[in-house]
Amino acid sequence: MDKEYQYFEGHSNPNIESETNVEIDFHETSLEKVVRWTHLPYFASWAILAVVIFAVRYLILVIDNKDDDYLYLNAFLAIELFGLACGIIWTCRKLEGLLPTMKILFLINSEDVEEWYKKKIKDIFDNKRMLYTGLVFLLIFWPLFFIYLKWESWITSKYVLYYDYAYHGLIIVIAGMSQYAFYRISGLFMGIDKLELKSNIMHHNSESITSVGKLLMRVGIMGLSLLILFAIVFYVSPLALNYANVILFLVIIFSLGTSFWFFITQLKFHKLLKNHKNKLVNNISRHIDKALSKALVDPQTKIIRQVNEFSYFLNQIRNIPEWPFNSKTTFSLLGSVLIPIILAIIQFKFK
Repeated sequence: MDKEYQYFEGHSNPNIESETNVEIDFHETSLEKVVRWTHLPYFASWAILAVVIFAVRYLILVIDNKDDDYLYLNAFLAIELFGLACGIIWTCRKLEGLLPTMKILFLINSEDVEEWYKKKIKDIFDNKRMLYTGLVFLLIFWPLFFIYLKWESWITSKYVLYYDYAYHGLIIVIAGMSQYAFYRISGLFMGIDKLELKSNIMHHNSESITSVGKLLMRVGIMGLSLLILFAIVFYVSPLALNYANVILFLVIIFSLGTSFWFFITQLKFHKLLKNHKNKLVNNISRHIDKALSKALVDPQTKIIRQVNEFSYFLNQIRNIPEWPFNSKTTFSLLGSVLIPIILAIIQFKFK
């Protein structure tokens, strides 16, 4: 093959599937460490822990011979606890699963792509920083819920009240941990335009690119699901009598914010893909023009074959996505965003 277009050659691998279905474990989060003794999968461990926490609360009520008319609220909160903890671990595993895709797509001059990406994941899910963020959330939201909103005003057992301080405080801490990871993920993808894409990106299935958007879509939907659950807890609690409009406003804002987050985190990736694609198109068009000029003067079979090969490369380049997601991913996310908004509006109308 002519040296002047060896730049465009790569190892074709059209059967690459989404790497987000792969689980790779090179970082253990603190939420896995606390249930390591169970020797069970993390989702099973946290499900058991959530059930035990709720059961102990109910046992305290029985021993104290007290009733709780809002016992089901704490059952919902146990599910929220399970969802938050498993959501953090699941996101970590799925981001780790993107490692093969990153190795396919990116070039880094200073260090190996694998080493760079592993450092990024460990930084995103840094156990100490997540814990510190969770404690900051506790300092902010504990007084808001328990003092200003009087969240526990219906509790008749002081022992359950003290237990709830720890129980609900744990949920606030893990919620804060999830927010640390969430915004660090944003930082990773919003700074991705500083990297370079490999020239042989055209040889790979577009799924390698859109797997990034698919993963972020799933993270967004997971966050919306936890938001819906938390909103339900508020809607069926005594707080809804005085704060329904506030809850409605927050649900709509956070739901719309999820869509904004989804697109803004991939804007830099879009810029990188578009610039890379334009560069390849310009380079290969230049080679085609040069080969055509030769063919007009001396129409040899070899030159004509080169024109055909360059045209084939050009068609491959045109198939490279310019956004790291597809229409199916977009509609899935937007459909999920509408659910909490519609539910919030319906709740407001019925009120």
